[in-house]
Amino acid sequence: MCLKFKQFVTILALLVVNGCSLSPEHPLRMAIHQWPGYELFFLARSLGLYDKNSIRLIETASASETSSALRHGIIEAGTLTLDETLNLIQDGVDVHVVLVIDASNGADAVIAKKEISNIASLRGKRIGVETGAVGAIMLDAALQEGKLIANDVTIVPLSFDEHLATWQKGDVDALVTFEPIIAQALEKGGHVLFDSSQIPSRILDVLVVSDDALKNHPDALKQLISGYFAAHDYLAQKPEDALAVIAPRLDSTPESVKSQFNGMVLLNRDQNQKILQGKPARLETLAAELSELMISRDLLQHKPNITNLAEPGFLPQVNK
Repeated sequence: MCLKFKQFVTILALLVVNGCSLSPEHPLRMAIHQWPGYELFFLARSLGLYDKNSIRLIETASASETSSALRHGIIEAGTLTLDETLNLIQDGVDVHVVLVIDASNGADAVIAKKEISNIASLRGKRIGVETGAVGAIMLDAALQEGKLIANDVTIVPLSFDEHLATWQKGDVDALVTFEPIIAQALEKGGHVLFDSSQIPSRILDVLVVSDDALKNHPDALKQLISGYFAAHDYLAQKPEDALAVIAPRLDSTPESVKSQFNGMVLLNRDQNQKILQGKPARLETLAAELSELMISRDLLQHKPNITNLAEPGFLPQVNK
């Protein structure tokens, strides 16, 4: 059984367990894997801001599972990074970005054992990394910083859900990962060699939706995004209460989650309007620049069509 089919079966099983039908009347189905910035959707749900008959949040183990579900058309929405979105478009999946969630500003990192003092010291070492584009972009940038090339290290492909266990067993000397794994690995003796604050605006998290979602679930999309921003406000106004809800889902403490949020910039309503509006939208300009970088690093085979990538029509106080 190939990996993509396994992922398809996993997502399909989740949908069946959650009571989702594949009929046109089903709720908007949105896949989310573990990442602090995505937790505001679950916070919104816990605050009672989502009608369960309109919106169904489905937890996945990794971005790869979310991408696979979007490819197979068994969900209408998902949280991904911009580069993962570009890979979907290259593969012929017609998706649009309706919300820019956050920009990583230290929440993605290369961590290593204490005896590895700098990037150059990774020569000959084993580095665990997820096979997606974010891991590749982070690893590529870090190796350039240390004047190394991929052949100077042993790359160990790992899915996100394998990161912490592999690190704890000592099967890798360094790990390209992201929160909350960074915080957990640091508690177990690791330290940061390189992080996303050194490559600003390179890693953006976005909410992507299918054409089907735009056509058949417009009200649910408005509810989804307005609830997200209400949770954003709740986190700003009542941080202790919000973090107390978020922390258990990330298997962490409120103090640690607060630190994790410090490694990212959560975009507000105004920032979303500025990045998603316009022809071309700022997001589309950033996507074009990222596409060129990914093509140069063999992370994309050709330039994807991003003409209609940004869709601002579901943002609060924005007319289509």
